[in-house]
Amino acid sequence: MRESAILGILGIYTLGHYVDSAISMDHLDTAVLLIICTALINMTIDSISWNIRKRVKISSRLSI
Repeated sequence: MRESAILGILGIYTLGHYVDSAISMDHLDTAVLLIICTALINMTIDSISWNIRKRVKISSRLSI
């Protein structure tokens, strides 16, 4: 996954709050579940973005 997707996960205040609360209350199963769900959502969004770029024929690489 891209760094921007990871930073996007960290930017979601409520998700970070729930993960932090779950870890502080020793509910590691809940924290892991939240992190996995978020990763799946980000992978889905990345896949959709890739398909859109492919259809529009936009390169995912930067041309410098």
